[in-house]
Amino acid sequence: MSVSWPLAFQGGFVGGLTGIDNLRFICRIYDVPIETALPAVDAFSELGPYLREPVTSYSAGMRARLAFAISMVVDFDCYLIDEISAVGDRRFNARCKEALFNKQKNSSLIMVSHFIGVISEYCNRYAVLDEGNFTLFDDKNDAVKYYDYALSQKKHHHLAHAPRTVFFPPRPAPRALPRSRAISPTAGSPAS
Repeated sequence: MSVSWPLAFQGGFVGGLTGIDNLRFICRIYDVPIETALPAVDAFSELGPYLREPVTSYSAGMRARLAFAISMVVDFDCYLIDEISAVGDRRFNARCKEALFNKQKNSSLIMVSHFIGVISEYCNRYAVLDEGNFTLFDDKNDAVKYYDYALSQKKHHHLAHAPRTVFFPPRPAPRALPRSRAISPTAGSPAS
């Protein structure tokens, strides 16, 4: 199974290279023909002549557009998505959602977000990651209740780190999962 880098992740760019040179580098790594990738990235990112400029000259939004566009030209079995709803303006955001919906037809998506509404349209399995414990849920409302409870405990104890909510896409599971199960990262087995 091939797994993507987090969509819109910008940390992999070489700042001194142009957008096209960064694309060329990624295409070589993932064996994607630059001849097909470049027109797709150019059209999707809408960066125009800025693709030929060093990435260090890009705004954060421009880097996010480039990163997301490059993510869409490399086919993965599973895409990692972390707070993707923050990418670009409203129109570009709608295009991102449409592209993800099309990718979801043939690939899995794993979304990480604090915003329930954004991921509700994509997912049917849920998990909450809190203090190293990963708790799975089949029901969104159960996950939200657990998340809200964990968050209220953090506020009560004045801890700064909020739990993360992880959402899985509507793909058939290879095996049935129980309604909820906590997994300890250190033991590698269900937490007691």
